[in-house]
Amino acid sequence: MIISPPFLLEQADSETDSEWVNRMMPADAQRSFPINKGQSWHGGIHLTGSSSNPVRCIADGKVLSLRQPDQAKRDVSPLNYNGATDYGYVLLKHETEIGSGDSGKIVWYSLYMHLSRVDGNAQPGKTLHRKEIIGMAGMVDDQNALHFQIFCDDENLQKITGRISPDTDLTKDGRVEVVYGDIHFFLPAGTPVYESAPPDNSLVNNSSVLETSVQLYVTMRFDKGSCTMTTRQEDPILPDNYSEVGEPLVNADGEDYEYNLYSSALKLYPASPSAGYEMLRFGRVINTEYETLSPADAPLWQKVNTPEGKGFVNLGARDIKVYSDGDFPHWMGWKLVDDDTDTNSQCNSPTILCTTRSDLNRMICHFPLEWDKATVDSRFEWLKSPNDVKNKPMAECDLNLLTEHGKALCLAENPLPSGRVWHFEPREFIAHFRKCGWLGLDDFVRIVRRNESHALQPNLTKAELVSWLTTEGRKPSGEIIRPDNVGVSLSKILSKYLIVTPLRMAHFMGQMARETGRFKFFVENGDLNYFNMYEPRTTQGIKLGNTQSGDGARFKGRGTVHLTGRENYSNYSKYRFGQSSTFFTEEPNNMLPAIDSYCACDAGGYFWISKQKFSRTFQPIGKLSINYWADQGSSQYNASQLTGRINPGQDGFISVRWPAFVHAWYALNDDVSTPDDFRPIK
Repeated sequence: MIISPPFLLEQADSETDSEWVNRMMPADAQRSFPINKGQSWHGGIHLTGSSSNPVRCIADGKVLSLRQPDQAKRDVSPLNYNGATDYGYVLLKHETEIGSGDSGKIVWYSLYMHLSRVDGNAQPGKTLHRKEIIGMAGMVDDQNALHFQIFCDDENLQKITGRISPDTDLTKDGRVEVVYGDIHFFLPAGTPVYESAPPDNSLVNNSSVLETSVQLYVTMRFDKGSCTMTTRQEDPILPDNYSEVGEPLVNADGEDYEYNLYSSALKLYPASPSAGYEMLRFGRVINTEYETLSPADAPLWQKVNTPEGKGFVNLGARDIKVYSDGDFPHWMGWKLVDDDTDTNSQCNSPTILCTTRSDLNRMICHFPLEWDKATVDSRFEWLKSPNDVKNKPMAECDLNLLTEHGKALCLAENPLPSGRVWHFEPREFIAHFRKCGWLGLDDFVRIVRRNESHALQPNLTKAELVSWLTTEGRKPSGEIIRPDNVGVSLSKILSKYLIVTPLRMAHFMGQMARETGRFKFFVENGDLNYFNMYEPRTTQGIKLGNTQSGDGARFKGRGTVHLTGRENYSNYSKYRFGQSSTFFTEEPNNMLPAIDSYCACDAGGYFWISKQKFSRTFQPIGKLSINYWADQGSSQYNASQLTGRINPGQDGFISVRWPAFVHAWYALNDDVSTPDDFRPIK
């Protein structure tokens, strides 16, 4: 999912992403989520101070319903109840992907209410793309504001959060088909904590040991090379409150921990480095269809804080459960609230009313949609009687005015099912899913849809690219040049190798554009004479480790970022299956990086985190992972430096790699100024 706030201004270098999201969405404290000052349910937030900044689409979505505002009506009843109020709105339906399989395909809705103008580009049934202008914020009770909310139905709530229970299930690991963001570990009371980790990464630890006295929750976060381990425990007096234990441990296992995951996997898991990489990255093996950890109970030693002090814990132990942000862990504040069963607008939820938590922003609440005209009378019924909020019933005339005001603001056409829906605090929803990084089929289409020779040829049609992403391709000779179902495998691999930030993904897509012709072929083009240059008798062939006649064609470039030469195929074999493996140097296994979608994508990911090629113009020789170079920035110089680590000759940099990066970067980032060589897709 690619998502951004409804207002977009440049992010400061000193801001974290969540800080920037909150700055883009300043909220009125009196119109907060999930209840307002009158103790009635409020499904969204009111964004203020936005009179000159256009409202933008937060993610690709289809317009389900809209109403053009009439500013002449906002100053009179029924819209003017407590002050001038605009009633323009746009309702969008979003069908996005956050993981593999059916459970990774989700549907949710965003509503932009109190618009003073709806852009002419917004039309019923039309798909609006992220960052497209929807309109302008209008007035609410004489104040400039936009009511903004995000919600979903029961089925998609389970897909989004992975559960229907209020809290996370601590008896089993989290989902493997939906994994993103930070990794979390549940440590039961009595977990052994050791003074040091075994030097040989064995299960046997002979250092001094103690046991944890309480349940602990450990979060592992990667960011630009660093790894931060944060421990939390529940407050024994205030349930549902989780405080940090000690100061977070940053790079406790060495500087640039994330950039060095590949070398660590080779060292710690020599019998299965690829599966070991997943242990280091996810806390467990995720792609079990392709990766097998050897030995099966190989440990994951990490230094963590405990109430008893710092120590090393085997986070791979079977009694420790592993989750990701995709499981919406309750100790991070995410709680499902479904204990107000009536159909009125008063909040009677014991969870909300009796909570000891000061922050309700991560409560996901089930209550009636407030914009359904058919339910206004029943939702306001409680105002007729004395209650905990009002000492006396609302006068009939006042209630009638309020009811008419509510109906005037309701959806002109409500295509949604009646009843209760699940509401998310919009800032938290957006900040959370900006950590997802999973790209669906439509996302790939937006990112890569352009021919290499774009100056001479028109853009690819969507059907052409979808076909390339989902079906295999064969040359006239019958050789398979493209595997099937590349989109799902590529998203898995981007997640595995932490190519999940917009900048890293854009750099990867820029390089892949040249290597594969934007998904058209996953094998190096050329005739027999071309591959003869790679034969063992040539300098180039010797550099590539080719030793036998025919190795030039046998080990030609294959994969999303090309493996080329016997030595590279051999090293990839050792990475996937252990130091003694020769799997990919044997025929026909050498073909797999071109015909098997997982191998094709994983080979590119492997290259990305393991390889650097240097020439005298690319100094200094430093970081190993190309992710390091991707993190340096988005300038042409940055892209050129990264290209040099993949192709020292800068092959196709100006004509393909750089333009493809610019296109992908615009599609992925939050910049609203269109670069010269980006042509929006129609």
